[in-house]
Amino acid sequence: MNFILATTNDLFIQRTEEASTILKGQLVTVGHLSEFFTQLFFKNYDLGIVDPKTPSSFPYLEIIERLRKEGIQLPLFLIDHELNAQQRILSLRKGIDLFLPQNFIPEELAEHALSLVRKKNVIEELHILKIGSLTIDIKNFRVWKGNKEIKLTQKEFSLLMLLATRKNNILSAEEIFNQLWGDYSKVSSINNVIQVHMSGLRKKLEENSLKNLITTVRGKGWIILDQKKAS
Repeated sequence: MNFILATTNDLFIQRTEEASTILKGQLVTVGHLSEFFTQLFFKNYDLGIVDPKTPSSFPYLEIIERLRKEGIQLPLFLIDHELNAQQRILSLRKGIDLFLPQNFIPEELAEHALSLVRKKNVIEELHILKIGSLTIDIKNFRVWKGNKEIKLTQKEFSLLMLLATRKNNILSAEEIFNQLWGDYSKVSSINNVIQVHMSGLRKKLEENSLKNLITTVRGKGWIILDQKKAS
């Protein structure tokens, strides 16, 4: 686990170093909040810790808010220098995840960090589907074969996700059309509509050595089999 700590307080640095050692991680310390922002923008960290008394050209909560607006979602802890209730509420609204007391001990910081990482992993698992070597990120609409991303159109992605979430079940043309386009009763040839997108999807899968991922069941529809069953 990689920590970044914004502080000029030697005691906070020492305690955070001990916590990172407990977690077999690495610590980077910065003495100015502008550098904190720069580091988080260009490098990957698992946890950021902010001491509000760290020098800055503008208020620390503005930096936190900017980080969140830029899509940087790592856990952020704030060392609590006797903040009042309204200050804590504002900090939470700006993007702080947890308050650390000034007298925190390394073990306490380590446990808080582990707890947030566990929650983050659970949330990520809910958004990820794996079928053999294929990974589908439902939240971000992205697909990979191993480490290589497969670029799909919106409809191709929706089609793949539908079949993947219902794997080992044959989905008829009517079911697929109803899920992705809506009422099929007014469309003369739903098979033709589906085939256009299915062909595009299959071509991209085939280009990535996934030719047999989707199986056509003649007269019934399409299916993605669990890869153990398919092998």
